[in-house]
Amino acid sequence: MLFSIEQAGLGLSLSGPTFASSLLLQLPWSRLLKPSHGKSTATGLALQQSAPSKIKCLEVKGGHLFLAIAILHASTTSLGNSKEEEAYWSAYASTLPRLEASRHFPLLWSEAELSDLGCGGTLLSLKIKRKQDELSCHWECICSLNTGLEALSFEDFLWSVCMVESRAMYNADGEEFIAPVADLANHIDRGSEAEWELNPNPNPNPSPKW
Repeated sequence: MLFSIEQAGLGLSLSGPTFASSLLLQLPWSRLLKPSHGKSTATGLALQQSAPSKIKCLEVKGGHLFLAIAILHASTTSLGNSKEEEAYWSAYASTLPRLEASRHFPLLWSEAELSDLGCGGTLLSLKIKRKQDELSCHWECICSLNTGLEALSFEDFLWSVCMVESRAMYNADGEEFIAPVADLANHIDRGSEAEWELNPNPNPNPSPKW
């Protein structure tokens, strides 16, 4: 069942006993958030038309920055080609922890916070700063397109990247996707009590199972 955590979105727990190898959730391919969703937004379309040179760098790590763009649109404007699809992704975005509840992500730490933690000038601090600088370049490009996201802050963009990096899974081709509800479960590679698989049947739109 789902339970609400104030300011931190939703959590997932079982309301009764279950058994190993039990199938708890199966989602159709159409209900997964994919990089193509980000590409079909006003921002994604503008990037492909006006800044093709930026596309390659935005597709690093399986397209997770396009996923971040999709999350921003779902959270603030709209995502999808129909009212039903828009409502679905808006509802999903509402399950995500807000920015203020996501301060534990190092990517959101400022130089002052790193210094307070005794991390100033360390390798960790340098890696965080390098990644923030790289994403800042992407954000400047996105804002220059004037598709609505420019009203948000750079921190909002960092937050959406954190949501992707902490929840996304990979298909066999290395492309990332996010599975609503299933992303609330623990799906790390090792030490996890939950497992998932992408159904390898001949169907061109296989259904992920958990």
